[in-house]
Amino acid sequence: MRSRGLGLVVSVSALSCNAMLGISDTTHRADAGYAGQHVDSGTTGADATGGSTGTPAACRTNAECLDRTGEYAPSACIAGLCQKLFTPECPLVLPQTERRWVDNLRHADPDPLILGVFTDVPPELFGVFSKNYDLALTEVSRAAGGIPAPDGKRRSVLAVVCKNIYDTTDEFDRAIDHLADDLQVPGILAVLEASDLEYAFRRKGRDHDILFMSALEADRALSQISDGLIWFMLSGGEELALTYGPLLDRSVKHLRESGRLAQDEPVRVALVTTDDVRMLSSLSSALTDGILQINGHSARQTSDDYFRAVSIASSDLASQVPDYTAATRLLLDFSPHVVIGAATDEFLTTIIPALEAEAPELQPFYLLSPWHDKPSRLGPLLVDFPQLYARMAGVNFAAAADRTLYDDYQARFNAAFPNSSSSDSRGLENHYDAAYYMIYAAAAAGAKLPLAGSDLSDGMRRLLSGPVTFSVGPDDFPPAFVALDAPGSSIVLNGTMGPPNFDPQTGARREPGTVWCVDEQRVIHDDMLRLDTDGHLTGTFPCFDFGEP
Repeated sequence: MRSRGLGLVVSVSALSCNAMLGISDTTHRADAGYAGQHVDSGTTGADATGGSTGTPAACRTNAECLDRTGEYAPSACIAGLCQKLFTPECPLVLPQTERRWVDNLRHADPDPLILGVFTDVPPELFGVFSKNYDLALTEVSRAAGGIPAPDGKRRSVLAVVCKNIYDTTDEFDRAIDHLADDLQVPGILAVLEASDLEYAFRRKGRDHDILFMSALEADRALSQISDGLIWFMLSGGEELALTYGPLLDRSVKHLRESGRLAQDEPVRVALVTTDDVRMLSSLSSALTDGILQINGHSARQTSDDYFRAVSIASSDLASQVPDYTAATRLLLDFSPHVVIGAATDEFLTTIIPALEAEAPELQPFYLLSPWHDKPSRLGPLLVDFPQLYARMAGVNFAAAADRTLYDDYQARFNAAFPNSSSSDSRGLENHYDAAYYMIYAAAAAGAKLPLAGSDLSDGMRRLLSGPVTFSVGPDDFPPAFVALDAPGSSIVLNGTMGPPNFDPQTGARREPGTVWCVDEQRVIHDDMLRLDTDGHLTGTFPCFDFGEP
Protein backbone atom coordinates (compact mmCIF):
# COMPACT_ATOMS: atom_id res chain seq x y z
CA MET A 1 0.00 0.00 0.00
CA ARG A 2 1.07 3.56 -0.59
CA SER A 3 0.88 4.48 3.07
CA ARG A 4 -1.28 7.33 4.21
CA GLY A 5 0.99 7.72 7.21
CA LEU A 6 -1.66 8.11 9.89
CA GLY A 7 -2.38 5.79 12.75
CA LEU A 8 -5.58 7.68 13.42
CA VAL A 9 -7.55 9.97 11.18
CA VAL A 10 -8.74 13.02 13.10
CA SER A 11 -9.84 16.41 11.91
CA VAL A 12 -8.57 18.98 14.37
CA SER A 13 -10.51 21.76 12.69
CA ALA A 14 -13.79 19.88 13.09
CA LEU A 15 -13.21 18.85 16.70
CA SER A 16 -14.64 20.03 19.92
CA CYS A 17 -11.35 18.63 21.23
CA ASN A 18 -12.32 15.04 21.87
CA ALA A 19 -9.42 12.97 23.11
CA MET A 20 -7.40 11.66 20.19
CA LEU A 21 -5.13 8.70 19.92
CA GLY A 22 -2.07 10.68 19.05
CA ILE A 23 1.38 11.61 20.17
CA SER A 24 2.03 12.98 23.63
CA ASP A 25 4.96 15.29 24.29
CA THR A 26 8.04 13.23 24.96
CA THR A 27 9.71 13.54 28.35
CA HIS A 28 12.95 11.64 27.75
CA ARG A 29 16.34 13.30 27.59
CA ALA A 30 16.89 15.01 24.27
CA ASP A 31 19.65 14.02 21.89
CA ALA A 32 21.04 16.63 19.53
CA GLY A 33 18.38 17.29 16.97
CA TYR A 34 15.53 16.16 19.21
CA ALA A 35 13.36 18.18 21.54
CA GLY A 36 12.65 16.42 24.79
CA GLN A 37 11.26 18.30 27.77
CA HIS A 38 11.04 21.93 26.82
CA VAL A 39 14.25 23.65 27.96
CA ASP A 40 14.64 27.39 28.04
CA SER A 41 18.19 28.56 27.46
CA GLY A 42 20.05 31.55 26.13
CA THR A 43 22.29 34.38 27.16
CA THR A 44 20.29 35.04 30.34
CA GLY A 45 18.46 31.71 30.66
CA ALA A 46 15.10 33.34 30.04
CA ASP A 47 14.53 32.46 26.42
CA ALA A 48 15.62 29.65 24.15
CA THR A 49 16.69 32.13 21.51
CA GLY A 50 18.88 34.31 23.70
CA GLY A 51 16.60 37.18 24.65
CA SER A 52 16.30 38.34 28.27
CA THR A 53 12.63 39.24 27.91
CA GLY A 54 11.43 36.41 25.72
CA THR A 55 12.24 38.42 22.59
CA PRO A 56 14.42 36.66 19.97
CA ALA A 57 17.98 37.96 19.93
CA ALA A 58 19.41 39.73 16.93
CA CYS A 59 21.81 37.74 14.75
CA ARG A 60 23.74 37.65 11.51
CA THR A 61 24.51 33.93 11.21
CA ASN A 62 23.07 30.62 12.28
CA ALA A 63 26.32 29.83 14.05
CA GLU A 64 25.71 32.78 16.39
CA CYS A 65 22.32 31.38 17.35
CA LEU A 66 23.63 27.85 17.83
CA ASP A 67 26.44 29.15 20.02
CA ARG A 68 23.89 30.92 22.20
CA THR A 69 21.50 28.01 22.61
CA GLY A 70 23.48 24.85 21.95
CA GLU A 71 22.38 21.88 19.90
CA TYR A 72 19.87 20.58 22.44
CA ALA A 73 17.61 23.61 22.10
CA PRO A 74 18.82 24.93 18.76
CA SER A 75 17.89 28.14 17.06
CA ALA A 76 18.45 29.52 13.58
CA CYS A 77 18.94 33.04 12.29
CA ILE A 78 15.69 33.90 10.53
CA ALA A 79 15.31 37.44 9.16
CA GLY A 80 17.95 38.72 11.56
CA LEU A 81 16.55 37.09 14.71
CA CYS A 82 17.45 33.86 16.51
CA GLN A 83 14.33 31.73 16.30
CA LYS A 84 14.11 28.46 18.21
CA LEU A 85 13.70 25.45 15.97
CA PHE A 86 11.97 23.24 18.53
CA THR A 87 8.66 23.66 20.27
CA PRO A 88 6.61 21.05 22.12
CA GLU A 89 4.61 20.60 18.93
CA CYS A 90 7.67 20.48 16.63
CA PRO A 91 10.31 18.31 18.33
CA LEU A 92 12.66 17.18 15.55
CA VAL A 93 14.95 18.51 12.82
CA LEU A 94 16.18 16.66 9.74
CA PRO A 95 18.42 15.25 8.41
CA GLN A 96 19.30 13.23 11.48
CA THR A 97 21.66 10.99 9.51
CA GLU A 98 25.27 11.75 10.48
CA ARG A 99 23.84 14.74 12.36
CA ARG A 100 23.94 16.57 9.06
CA TRP A 101 21.42 19.10 10.26
CA VAL A 102 24.10 20.58 12.55
CA ASP A 103 26.72 21.06 9.85
CA ASN A 104 24.09 22.15 7.34
CA LEU A 105 22.93 24.82 9.75
CA ARG A 106 26.23 25.94 11.30
CA HIS A 107 28.45 26.02 8.22
CA ALA A 108 25.98 26.76 5.45
CA ASP A 109 26.73 29.51 2.96
CA PRO A 110 24.22 30.74 1.99
CA ASP A 111 21.67 30.05 4.71
CA PRO A 112 19.95 26.68 4.39
CA LEU A 113 16.47 26.23 3.02
CA ILE A 114 14.34 25.31 6.03
CA LEU A 115 11.15 23.40 5.29
CA GLY A 116 8.33 22.32 7.56
CA VAL A 117 6.91 18.85 8.03
CA PHE A 118 3.63 17.63 9.50
CA THR A 119 3.75 13.89 10.08
CA ASP A 120 3.43 11.12 12.63
CA VAL A 121 5.85 11.62 15.54
CA PRO A 122 6.14 8.49 17.72
CA PRO A 123 7.40 8.56 21.31
CA GLU A 124 10.96 7.96 20.08
CA LEU A 125 10.44 11.02 17.80
CA PHE A 126 12.34 9.76 14.73
CA GLY A 127 9.62 7.66 13.11
CA VAL A 128 9.44 5.78 9.85
CA PHE A 129 7.81 8.61 7.90
CA SER A 130 10.41 11.14 9.05
CA LYS A 131 13.09 8.64 8.03
CA ASN A 132 11.82 8.80 4.45
CA TYR A 133 12.17 12.57 4.44
CA ASP A 134 15.55 12.21 6.13
CA LEU A 135 16.74 9.84 3.41
CA ALA A 136 15.85 12.32 0.66
CA LEU A 137 17.50 15.26 2.47
CA THR A 138 20.61 13.20 3.18
CA GLU A 139 20.87 12.11 -0.44
CA VAL A 140 20.76 15.64 -1.83
CA SER A 141 23.33 16.71 0.76
CA ARG A 142 25.73 13.87 -0.02
CA ALA A 143 25.32 13.79 -3.79
CA ALA A 144 25.10 17.49 -4.58
CA GLY A 145 25.88 19.47 -1.44
CA GLY A 146 22.38 20.90 -1.57
CA ILE A 147 20.30 22.72 -4.18
CA PRO A 148 21.63 25.44 -6.54
CA ALA A 149 22.12 28.86 -4.98
CA PRO A 150 23.43 32.22 -6.26
CA ASP A 151 27.08 32.55 -7.34
CA GLY A 152 27.37 28.85 -8.11
CA LYS A 153 27.03 27.83 -4.49
CA ARG A 154 24.92 25.06 -3.00
CA ARG A 155 22.19 25.58 -0.42
CA SER A 156 21.61 22.86 2.16
CA VAL A 157 18.08 21.76 3.01
CA LEU A 158 16.72 21.17 6.52
CA ALA A 159 13.26 20.30 7.78
CA VAL A 160 11.59 20.93 11.12
CA VAL A 161 9.14 18.14 11.96
CA CYS A 162 5.85 18.85 13.70
CA LYS A 163 3.23 16.40 14.89
CA ASN A 164 0.16 15.86 12.74
CA ILE A 165 -2.27 14.90 15.52
CA TYR A 166 -3.10 17.02 18.54
CA ASP A 167 -5.36 17.04 21.56
CA THR A 168 -6.48 20.62 20.98
CA THR A 169 -6.80 23.05 18.12
CA ASP A 170 -4.59 25.50 20.03
CA GLU A 171 -1.68 23.06 19.79
CA PHE A 172 -2.18 22.71 16.05
CA ASP A 173 -2.35 26.49 15.76
CA ARG A 174 0.96 26.86 17.57
CA ALA A 175 2.63 24.38 15.22
CA ILE A 176 1.28 26.13 12.12
CA ASP A 177 2.29 29.54 13.45
CA HIS A 178 5.77 28.34 14.39
CA LEU A 179 6.48 27.16 10.84
CA ALA A 180 4.83 30.13 9.14
CA ASP A 181 5.71 33.05 11.43
CA ASP A 182 8.84 32.08 13.34
CA LEU A 183 10.68 29.99 10.76
CA GLN A 184 9.06 31.55 7.66
CA VAL A 185 9.18 28.27 5.74
CA PRO A 186 8.26 28.47 2.04
CA GLY A 187 7.17 24.84 1.89
CA ILE A 188 5.66 22.15 4.10
CA LEU A 189 5.69 18.38 3.58
CA ALA A 190 2.27 17.44 4.89
CA VAL A 191 0.76 14.22 6.16
CA LEU A 192 -2.55 15.80 7.11
CA GLU A 193 -6.13 14.78 6.53
CA ALA A 194 -7.94 17.00 4.03
CA SER A 195 -9.83 18.99 6.67
CA ASP A 196 -6.63 19.60 8.67
CA LEU A 197 -4.70 20.52 5.55
CA GLU A 198 -7.40 22.99 4.60
CA TYR A 199 -7.33 24.43 8.11
CA ALA A 200 -3.56 24.94 7.99
CA PHE A 201 -3.74 26.41 4.50
CA ARG A 202 -6.48 28.85 5.42
CA ARG A 203 -4.85 29.79 8.72
CA LYS A 204 -1.44 30.73 7.37
CA GLY A 205 -0.51 28.92 4.16
CA ARG A 206 -2.33 31.07 1.65
CA ASP A 207 -1.51 34.46 3.17
CA HIS A 208 2.14 33.50 3.85
CA ASP A 209 2.66 32.03 0.36
CA ILE A 210 3.57 28.52 1.57
CA LEU A 211 3.48 25.49 -0.71
CA PHE A 212 2.10 22.28 0.82
CA MET A 213 3.37 19.03 -0.67
CA SER A 214 0.88 16.49 0.60
CA ALA A 215 1.94 12.85 0.76
CA LEU A 216 -1.75 11.90 0.88
CA GLU A 217 -4.66 11.83 -1.52
CA ALA A 218 -5.92 14.72 -3.60
CA ASP A 219 -9.01 16.59 -2.46
CA ARG A 220 -11.19 18.40 -4.97
CA ALA A 221 -12.31 21.13 -2.57
CA LEU A 222 -8.70 21.89 -1.65
CA SER A 223 -7.63 21.94 -5.29
CA GLN A 224 -10.24 24.60 -6.00
CA ILE A 225 -8.90 27.00 -3.36
CA SER A 226 -5.18 26.26 -3.43
CA ASP A 227 -4.06 28.54 -6.31
CA GLY A 228 -1.33 26.00 -7.06
CA LEU A 229 0.00 26.00 -3.49
CA ILE A 230 -1.10 22.42 -2.69
CA TRP A 231 0.19 19.36 -4.55
CA PHE A 232 -0.77 15.77 -3.81
CA MET A 233 1.27 12.58 -4.16
CA LEU A 234 -1.82 10.35 -4.26
CA SER A 235 -4.92 10.45 -6.43
CA GLY A 236 -8.26 11.54 -5.05
CA GLY A 237 -11.46 9.62 -4.49
CA GLU A 238 -12.76 10.46 -7.95
CA GLU A 239 -9.72 8.85 -9.61
CA LEU A 240 -9.86 5.76 -7.38
CA ALA A 241 -13.55 5.36 -8.18
CA LEU A 242 -12.80 4.68 -11.84
CA THR A 243 -11.44 1.24 -10.95
CA TYR A 244 -14.49 0.15 -8.95
CA GLY A 245 -16.78 0.13 -11.99
CA PRO A 246 -15.05 -2.64 -13.96
CA LEU A 247 -14.13 -4.37 -10.70
CA LEU A 248 -17.82 -4.58 -9.77
CA ASP A 249 -18.63 -5.91 -13.24
CA ARG A 250 -15.99 -8.61 -12.91
CA SER A 251 -17.21 -9.48 -9.40
CA VAL A 252 -20.79 -9.93 -10.61
CA LYS A 253 -19.59 -12.09 -13.51
CA HIS A 254 -17.56 -14.15 -11.05
CA LEU A 255 -20.59 -14.64 -8.80
CA ARG A 256 -22.65 -15.85 -11.75
CA GLU A 257 -19.93 -18.20 -13.02
CA SER A 258 -19.45 -19.68 -9.55
CA GLY A 259 -23.17 -20.27 -9.11
CA ARG A 260 -23.65 -17.89 -6.20
CA LEU A 261 -25.81 -15.63 -8.39
CA ALA A 262 -28.20 -17.01 -10.96
CA GLN A 263 -27.69 -15.91 -14.55
CA ASP A 264 -31.04 -14.13 -14.75
CA GLU A 265 -31.11 -12.81 -11.17
CA PRO A 266 -30.62 -9.05 -10.71
CA VAL A 267 -27.64 -8.26 -8.52
CA ARG A 268 -28.04 -6.40 -5.24
CA VAL A 269 -25.21 -4.02 -4.34
CA ALA A 270 -24.68 -2.20 -1.05
CA LEU A 271 -22.32 0.75 -0.60
CA VAL A 272 -21.10 1.44 2.94
CA THR A 273 -19.49 4.86 3.37
CA THR A 274 -17.86 6.68 6.25
CA ASP A 275 -19.00 10.12 5.18
CA ASP A 276 -16.89 11.91 7.79
CA VAL A 277 -13.69 11.05 5.88
CA ARG A 278 -13.52 13.38 2.88
CA MET A 279 -11.67 11.08 0.50
CA LEU A 280 -14.11 8.24 1.12
CA SER A 281 -17.06 10.57 0.80
CA SER A 282 -15.81 11.80 -2.58
CA LEU A 283 -15.14 8.20 -3.64
CA SER A 284 -18.67 7.22 -2.70
CA SER A 285 -20.18 10.20 -4.52
CA ALA A 286 -18.31 9.35 -7.71
CA LEU A 287 -19.44 5.73 -7.50
CA THR A 288 -23.06 6.72 -7.00
CA ASP A 289 -23.09 9.48 -9.61
CA GLY A 290 -22.14 7.33 -12.57
CA ILE A 291 -19.24 4.93 -12.06
CA LEU A 292 -21.28 1.99 -10.78
CA GLN A 293 -23.57 0.28 -13.28
CA ILE A 294 -26.06 -2.02 -11.55
CA ASN A 295 -28.35 -4.15 -13.70
CA GLY A 296 -27.78 -1.77 -16.60
CA HIS A 297 -28.43 1.44 -14.68
CA SER A 298 -26.33 3.90 -12.72
CA ALA A 299 -26.47 3.49 -8.96
CA ARG A 300 -28.46 6.69 -8.59
CA GLN A 301 -31.04 5.44 -11.08
CA THR A 302 -31.28 1.97 -9.53
CA SER A 303 -34.22 1.21 -7.26
CA ASP A 304 -33.80 0.54 -3.56
CA ASP A 305 -34.51 -3.10 -4.29
CA TYR A 306 -31.10 -3.47 -5.92
CA PHE A 307 -28.91 -0.69 -4.56
CA ARG A 308 -28.62 0.45 -0.97
CA ALA A 309 -26.30 3.18 0.34
CA VAL A 310 -25.48 3.00 4.06
CA SER A 311 -23.71 5.88 5.82
CA ILE A 312 -21.75 5.27 9.01
CA ALA A 313 -19.31 7.16 11.21
CA SER A 314 -15.65 6.27 11.08
CA SER A 315 -14.34 4.42 14.13
CA ASP A 316 -11.01 6.16 13.50
CA LEU A 317 -12.55 9.55 14.20
CA ALA A 318 -14.52 8.72 17.31
CA SER A 319 -13.37 8.91 20.92
CA GLN A 320 -15.64 5.90 21.47
CA VAL A 321 -16.39 3.21 18.91
CA PRO A 322 -19.78 3.99 17.34
CA ASP A 323 -22.68 1.55 17.46
CA TYR A 324 -23.00 -0.10 14.06
CA THR A 325 -25.99 -2.26 14.93
CA ALA A 326 -28.47 -0.29 12.80
CA ALA A 327 -26.15 -0.27 9.79
CA THR A 328 -25.57 -4.00 10.09
CA ARG A 329 -29.31 -4.62 10.35
CA LEU A 330 -29.94 -2.62 7.17
CA LEU A 331 -27.38 -4.71 5.31
CA LEU A 332 -28.75 -8.00 6.63
CA ASP A 333 -32.28 -7.04 5.63
CA PHE A 334 -31.07 -6.04 2.16
CA SER A 335 -29.11 -9.30 1.64
CA PRO A 336 -26.59 -7.87 -0.85
CA HIS A 337 -24.59 -9.97 -3.28
CA VAL A 338 -21.79 -7.36 -3.29
CA VAL A 339 -20.83 -4.98 -0.50
CA ILE A 340 -18.52 -2.07 -1.33
CA GLY A 341 -16.71 -0.72 1.70
CA ALA A 342 -15.78 2.92 1.12
CA ALA A 343 -14.95 2.92 4.79
CA THR A 344 -12.18 2.79 7.39
CA ASP A 345 -11.21 0.13 9.94
CA GLU A 346 -14.73 -0.49 11.24
CA PHE A 347 -15.63 -2.21 7.98
CA LEU A 348 -13.12 -4.98 8.75
CA THR A 349 -13.46 -5.04 12.52
CA THR A 350 -17.24 -4.76 12.89
CA ILE A 351 -19.32 -4.70 9.69
CA ILE A 352 -17.92 -7.76 7.91
CA PRO A 353 -17.67 -9.91 11.07
CA ALA A 354 -21.31 -9.15 11.89
CA LEU A 355 -22.50 -10.06 8.39
CA GLU A 356 -20.44 -13.25 8.32
CA ALA A 357 -21.49 -14.36 11.81
CA GLU A 358 -25.18 -13.49 11.64
CA ALA A 359 -25.84 -14.59 8.06
CA PRO A 360 -23.20 -17.18 7.06
CA GLU A 361 -25.39 -18.28 4.17
CA LEU A 362 -25.31 -14.77 2.63
CA GLN A 363 -21.65 -14.93 1.49
CA PRO A 364 -21.44 -11.56 -0.29
CA PHE A 365 -18.42 -10.47 -2.27
CA TYR A 366 -16.59 -7.55 -0.62
CA LEU A 367 -14.86 -4.70 -2.46
CA LEU A 368 -12.50 -2.95 -0.05
CA SER A 369 -10.83 0.46 0.17
CA PRO A 370 -7.20 1.63 0.54
CA TRP A 371 -7.71 1.70 4.32
CA HIS A 372 -7.93 -2.08 4.36
CA ASP A 373 -4.74 -2.97 2.51
CA LYS A 374 -2.70 -3.80 5.61
CA PRO A 375 -1.84 -7.18 7.18
CA SER A 376 -2.53 -5.86 10.67
CA ARG A 377 -6.09 -5.00 9.65
CA LEU A 378 -6.89 -8.01 7.51
CA GLY A 379 -5.07 -10.65 9.55
CA PRO A 380 -7.46 -10.94 12.51
CA LEU A 381 -10.49 -11.01 10.20
CA LEU A 382 -9.08 -13.83 8.08
CA VAL A 383 -8.12 -15.82 11.16
CA ASP A 384 -11.75 -15.76 12.27
CA PHE A 385 -13.10 -16.40 8.75
CA PRO A 386 -10.37 -18.33 6.87
CA GLN A 387 -12.26 -18.74 3.58
CA LEU A 388 -13.22 -15.09 3.33
CA TYR A 389 -10.12 -14.26 1.29
CA ALA A 390 -11.81 -15.78 -1.78
CA ARG A 391 -14.67 -13.29 -1.51
CA MET A 392 -12.79 -10.02 -1.43
CA ALA A 393 -10.73 -7.69 -3.55
CA GLY A 394 -9.73 -4.09 -2.97
CA VAL A 395 -8.64 -0.87 -4.65
CA ASN A 396 -5.60 1.11 -3.59
CA PHE A 397 -3.50 3.99 -4.84
CA ALA A 398 -1.43 2.81 -7.78
CA ALA A 399 2.24 2.01 -7.46
CA ALA A 400 4.59 2.38 -10.42
CA ALA A 401 4.14 -0.22 -13.14
CA ASP A 402 7.93 -0.36 -13.44
CA ARG A 403 9.23 -1.18 -9.96
CA THR A 404 12.91 -0.44 -10.61
CA LEU A 405 13.01 2.96 -8.89
CA TYR A 406 10.92 1.68 -6.00
CA ASP A 407 13.18 -1.35 -5.46
CA ASP A 408 16.28 0.85 -5.56
CA TYR A 409 14.74 3.27 -3.06
CA GLN A 410 13.69 0.44 -0.76
CA ALA A 411 17.20 -1.00 -0.79
CA ARG A 412 18.67 2.39 0.15
CA PHE A 413 16.10 2.86 2.90
CA ASN A 414 16.81 -0.57 4.36
CA ALA A 415 20.55 0.11 4.29
CA ALA A 416 20.13 3.52 5.94
CA PHE A 417 17.68 2.33 8.59
CA PRO A 418 18.27 -1.41 9.12
CA ASN A 419 16.36 -1.45 12.40
CA SER A 420 13.07 -0.42 10.78
CA SER A 421 10.81 -3.46 10.48
CA SER A 422 9.96 -4.51 6.94
CA SER A 423 6.22 -4.38 7.64
CA ASP A 424 6.50 -0.75 8.77
CA SER A 425 8.93 0.50 6.15
CA ARG A 426 7.45 -0.82 2.90
CA GLY A 427 4.91 1.02 0.79
CA LEU A 428 6.02 4.47 1.92
CA GLU A 429 7.25 5.71 -1.42
CA ASN A 430 4.67 8.50 -1.52
CA HIS A 431 6.41 10.09 1.46
CA TYR A 432 9.86 9.77 -0.10
CA ASP A 433 8.58 11.15 -3.42
CA ALA A 434 6.99 14.13 -1.67
CA ALA A 435 10.38 15.16 -0.28
CA TYR A 436 12.05 14.72 -3.66
CA TYR A 437 9.48 16.78 -5.54
CA MET A 438 9.85 19.54 -2.94
CA ILE A 439 13.65 19.48 -3.28
CA TYR A 440 13.52 19.59 -7.07
CA ALA A 441 10.81 22.25 -7.04
CA ALA A 442 13.14 24.42 -4.98
CA ALA A 443 15.99 23.74 -7.43
CA ALA A 444 13.75 24.50 -10.42
CA ALA A 445 12.58 27.75 -8.80
CA GLY A 446 16.00 29.16 -9.63
CA ALA A 447 19.00 30.26 -7.60
CA LYS A 448 17.15 32.98 -5.73
CA LEU A 449 16.85 34.00 -2.10
CA PRO A 450 14.47 33.92 -0.40
CA LEU A 451 12.08 31.38 -1.90
CA ALA A 452 8.31 31.66 -1.60
CA GLY A 453 5.64 29.00 -2.00
CA SER A 454 4.61 30.39 -5.39
CA ASP A 455 8.23 30.00 -6.54
CA LEU A 456 8.12 26.36 -5.48
CA SER A 457 4.84 25.87 -7.31
CA ASP A 458 6.32 27.34 -10.49
CA GLY A 459 9.32 25.06 -10.01
CA MET A 460 7.07 22.04 -9.60
CA ARG A 461 5.48 22.72 -12.98
CA ARG A 462 8.94 22.55 -14.55
CA LEU A 463 9.20 18.89 -13.46
CA LEU A 464 6.17 17.54 -15.31
CA SER A 465 7.21 17.51 -18.96
CA GLY A 466 10.33 18.16 -20.97
CA PRO A 467 12.85 16.74 -23.40
CA VAL A 468 14.93 14.92 -20.76
CA THR A 469 13.81 12.47 -18.06
CA PHE A 470 15.45 12.13 -14.66
CA SER A 471 14.60 10.03 -11.63
CA VAL A 472 14.45 10.52 -7.88
CA GLY A 473 17.44 9.14 -6.04
CA PRO A 474 21.02 10.35 -5.53
CA ASP A 475 22.41 9.60 -9.00
CA ASP A 476 20.57 12.20 -11.08
CA PHE A 477 21.05 15.34 -9.01
CA PRO A 478 24.05 16.89 -10.85
CA PRO A 479 22.81 16.43 -14.44
CA ALA A 480 19.23 17.32 -13.51
CA PHE A 481 20.36 20.56 -11.85
CA VAL A 482 22.35 21.42 -14.97
CA ALA A 483 19.29 20.76 -17.16
CA LEU A 484 17.14 23.01 -14.96
CA ASP A 485 19.72 25.79 -14.96
CA ALA A 486 18.80 26.97 -18.45
CA PRO A 487 16.08 29.67 -18.36
CA GLY A 488 12.69 28.30 -19.30
CA SER A 489 13.87 24.71 -19.34
CA SER A 490 11.87 21.81 -17.96
CA ILE A 491 12.38 18.11 -17.29
CA VAL A 492 10.38 15.00 -16.49
CA LEU A 493 11.05 13.86 -12.92
CA ASN A 494 9.96 10.27 -12.41
CA GLY A 495 9.25 9.27 -8.84
CA THR A 496 9.22 5.87 -7.19
CA MET A 497 5.46 5.93 -7.86
CA GLY A 498 5.99 6.48 -11.57
CA PRO A 499 5.77 9.43 -13.97
CA PRO A 500 4.65 12.85 -12.68
CA ASN A 501 1.01 12.54 -13.66
CA PHE A 502 -0.08 15.72 -11.90
CA ASP A 503 -2.62 18.25 -13.03
CA PRO A 504 -0.49 21.41 -13.32
CA GLN A 505 -3.45 23.62 -12.39
CA THR A 506 -4.86 21.75 -9.40
CA GLY A 507 -1.79 19.86 -8.16
CA ALA A 508 -3.84 16.65 -8.06
CA ARG A 509 -2.32 13.35 -9.11
CA ARG A 510 -4.28 11.71 -11.93
CA GLU A 511 -3.86 7.97 -11.57
CA PRO A 512 -6.69 5.39 -11.32
CA GLY A 513 -6.50 2.90 -8.50
CA THR A 514 -5.14 -0.62 -8.83
CA VAL A 515 -6.66 -3.87 -7.54
CA TRP A 516 -5.19 -5.84 -4.66
CA CYS A 517 -6.17 -9.18 -3.17
CA VAL A 518 -5.30 -11.61 -0.38
CA ASP A 519 -4.36 -15.25 -0.93
CA GLU A 520 -5.05 -18.33 1.20
CA GLN A 521 -1.90 -17.72 3.23
CA ARG A 522 -3.13 -14.22 4.08
CA VAL A 523 -0.46 -12.62 1.87
CA ILE A 524 -1.53 -9.36 0.24
CA HIS A 525 -0.79 -8.95 -3.47
CA ASP A 526 -0.80 -5.30 -4.53
CA ASP A 527 -1.31 -3.75 -7.97
CA MET A 528 -2.49 -6.98 -9.57
CA LEU A 529 -5.02 -5.41 -11.94
CA ARG A 530 -4.79 -2.01 -13.64
CA LEU A 531 -7.09 -0.01 -15.87
CA ASP A 532 -5.96 0.25 -19.47
CA THR A 533 -6.71 3.26 -21.65
CA ASP A 534 -10.07 1.73 -22.60
CA GLY A 535 -11.14 1.36 -18.97
CA HIS A 536 -10.65 -2.42 -18.84
CA LEU A 537 -8.87 -4.28 -16.05
CA THR A 538 -5.69 -6.00 -17.17
CA GLY A 539 -3.17 -8.13 -15.31
CA THR A 540 -2.89 -11.39 -13.41
CA PHE A 541 -5.05 -12.12 -10.37
CA PRO A 542 -3.15 -14.67 -8.20
CA CYS A 543 -5.27 -14.98 -5.07
CA PHE A 544 -8.17 -17.18 -6.22
CA ASP A 545 -10.06 -18.03 -9.40
CA PHE A 546 -11.58 -14.67 -10.25
CA GLY A 547 -12.45 -15.55 -13.84
CA GLU A 548 -11.49 -13.53 -16.86
CA PRO A 549 -12.45 -9.91 -17.64
